[in-house]
Amino acid sequence: MADRRNSLRHDLEKRAEAVAESLQGNVEPLLASKSPRDIQRVVQRFENRERVAGVAVYDNRGGLMAMSSEIQTQLLVGIPAVPAAIASNKGQGQFLRLGSIPAHVYALPLHQSDEVAGAVAIIHDISYIQSRTAQVWRETFLRVLIEGTVIVLITGLIIRWSVENPVAKTVQWIRALRTGKPLPRTGGADLEAFRPLRREVTTLAASLEQARAAAGQEARLRQAAESFWTAEKLSLHVRSKLKEAPLFVVSNREPYSHVRKGRSHEVIVPPSGLVTAMERILQACDGTRKWRCRP
Repeated sequence: MADRRNSLRHDLEKRAEAVAESLQGNVEPLLASKSPRDIQRVVQRFENRERVAGVAVYDNRGGLMAMSSEIQTQLLVGIPAVPAAIASNKGQGQFLRLGSIPAHVYALPLHQSDEVAGAVAIIHDISYIQSRTAQVWRETFLRVLIEGTVIVLITGLIIRWSVENPVAKTVQWIRALRTGKPLPRTGGADLEAFRPLRREVTTLAASLEQARAAAGQEARLRQAAESFWTAEKLSLHVRSKLKEAPLFVVSNREPYSHVRKGRSHEVIVPPSGLVTAMERILQACDGTRKWRCRP
């Protein structure tokens, strides 16, 4: 932005120098006649130049000899560039404010018989430079805003395509792995950015599958082992349930029938489920069988 403003100022200085040299060439022949009217006519022709806010001709002591009607007289008095140009015998440029007008003044000495006889001053209104600079600022801000918005949108889309979607698919894959569901098909390109994660998750999946298989096998073996009861297992089971408390089973019939046959007795198991159910428990737990005969 500063380069743009400096470029506009440089162009203005060149244009002011050219106008001042042209005015100098028209005014110097009139100095000998000392005709203010002729000099004023020349000044009026130059005041209509593009962006020229005022034109003035000074004598060698800085007094006004002629001026354009576009600018107030008090603003043309005491411009530092005019006495500087007369004293140094060369052109002097200056940026300043004439009242409320931001201006550029270029003063060029006038000569008569190789002596400095005065100076001409070209005054340009430079408010257009500020307007153009502000316009460039607005256009630049708008362009940067649009470009920034486009960049943000493109970046968001790139992140969504290259990061968010693969992450979502990876999460879906891990969830299926955790819940034991069938793993969804995930393309290699989707997880290309997460290749290390994919490698670790694949290893974890294999470990979990092995653990599930081992746990299933162990459960099947345990279930098969628990289906076979031994005396020791039955004794431990009963003791754990009763916790040293006695268990009494009362029946209205004796568990065994004793039938005399000659001099011997024959023990017969009656058709009752009680003996079948309790016999093994009594044997495993050192139980006692007692019965009483009715009179």
